[in-house]
Formats: sequence, C-alpha cells, structure tokens
Amino acid sequence: MNRLLGLLLAINVGVFAAGMALQYWPQPVRAPVVFNADKIRLLGIAGIPAPRIAAASLESKNPEPELEPDATTEPGVPPVESDSVEAGAKPAPDKPVAESRPQCFSWSRLDADTLNAIQTHLKRSGIGVDAYDVELEKKLGWWVFMPPVETQADLRANVDEVRSLGVTDFAPVRSGSMQNALSLGAFAKLAQARKRAAELSKLGLSAVKFGPRPESGVARLVFSSQVPDKALHALESGWPKGLKPARCAQP
Repeated sequence: MNRLLGLLLAINVGVFAAGMALQYWPQPVRAPVVFNADKIRLLGIAGIPAPRIAAASLESKNPEPELEPDATTEPGVPPVESDSVEAGAKPAPDKPVAESRPQCFSWSRLDADTLNAIQTHLKRSGIGVDAYDVELEKKLGWWVFMPPVETQADLRANVDEVRSLGVTDFAPVRSGSMQNALSLGAFAKLAQARKRAAELSKLGLSAVKFGPRPESGVARLVFSSQVPDKALHALESGWPKGLKPARCAQP
C-alpha cells in the first residue's frame, strides 16, 4: 500500500514538473501570418448570402500623403490683400460735403404785418405764393379781419359797412390785444384766408387784412420741391433785418 502511494506521488510530481517546464521553456518566435484583407471573400451557405465586409474596416494599402503647408506663407502671418494702401501712400482727400437744403424756416410768432413783410421778401426773391406755405400750431390759426379801432362808434361803423355789402359772417372782438377789431372768418390754411380777403377787397372793403390769429403759436415756412436749392440758400442769407428766421428743427 505504501509503495502504491509513493508511486502515485512520484507520477504527480513528474507531471507537475513537465508542465512547468513547458510553460517557462523559451519558444521560438513565429513569423506573423501575412494575408491581404482586401482579397478575402466569405463564402456563404447555399441560400444565405455571404456577409459584406465594410470598406471602412479595411486599412488602405496606399494612404494619402499629408499636405505640406504653403512655403510662401509664414505661419501666423495673414495674407496681404491686393487693395490695401501701400506704405507711404497718401490717403485720398475727403470729398466736400454738400450743404443741406433748408427744409423750412420758423418764427416763434407772427402777426399780419410780419407776414406781409415775409411775403414781400419772397416775391422779390422770385418765389411765388404757390411755391410755399406757412403752417401754424393752432388749428384755425388764420383769420380775415378789419383792424382794431379806437372807439365803439368806429366799430359800429365797420359793422354797418360790412352789412351793407351783404357780408353776414363777422364778429366784433370784445377783449384782448385785438379789441375792437372785426373778425370776418377763421381758417385752417393761409391760402384760404388770402382768398377770402381778396374776395372782400373786391366788394369794397379797403381796410381788410389777413394773418395769424393772436396766440396761434410757432409759424413754419415750408417750400415745394419746385423751388431750387440755390434760391433757398440765397433766401436764407438775404433776410431783412428783424425778419431773419431760424431753420426748422429736423424730425
């Protein structure tokens, strides 16, 4: 029995020693198997198509060479544009800015006498009544009237004269800076007041006038497009003393 156990032990020790020798014994290096992956074809079973190998999984035999940087351009230096200003060249002189066309002129307030002076100056400058307009802040800022008189008797005489000519649209002014004047109508436009005054003058009212009503606000003189720029610039520099306006504020 002891001999049998000793024999088995010896066999086990021998097998263990042989296994260890095979594991740590130096093995010759085998050359890797060389094959062309792009020439492999997988044969499928009858009735089942062979799987396809994705082209992206196969390495290219001839990889594209990397592009070399342009030798004419230094790294970090931007290219020079062809239209850049050459060194030492003088920049082109600035073009003169044309003077802007006066859009309109304004006065803080106007009365009939000042309006008459403005119209006379415009006429002498060759600008007719159809080429301009005067705008007022007050909606019904224009009126036709007979100037104030000193006494109530004079006012009654004006009323009688107007009635005798068949005019019914009138009203005496009872207070204010135009007290004892006789109003002959209020209008929204200068052209309307001018026309009504001309009609009453034809009837025989020699003392009739037209102009802005009291407290009518800022007056703006505007021009039509037919007035040339040259005429407007000449007008701006040629206003009579005491009549010179300001340029209207730009919107």
